[in-house]
Amino acid sequence: MAKTITATIEKTTRLRNTRNGNPRWEVEVLTSTPGYPGRTTFLLAADCSLGGRIENSEFRDVPHVYELDRYGNIARLVGVADFVS
Repeated sequence: MAKTITATIEKTTRLRNTRNGNPRWEVEVLTSTPGYPGRTTFLLAADCSLGGRIENSEFRDVPHVYELDRYGNIARLVGVADFVS
């Protein structure tokens, strides 16, 4: 099973583009997931399609569950925290 975190996005910062021309994102989140208490910063995985969606307001005030890749970057959205079991 992949490592997941439950977090609310607090701030996003666009970084340089990947080799394929897609933007990289640094995401500051508020989480209570063991191992990442409080305010923590993650990178989105390279060429992750989630990058364009995280700037929308629907991701700001609602906790979501995110899956981390083997490097500890956010790789994908699992779902809204209330609806993921």
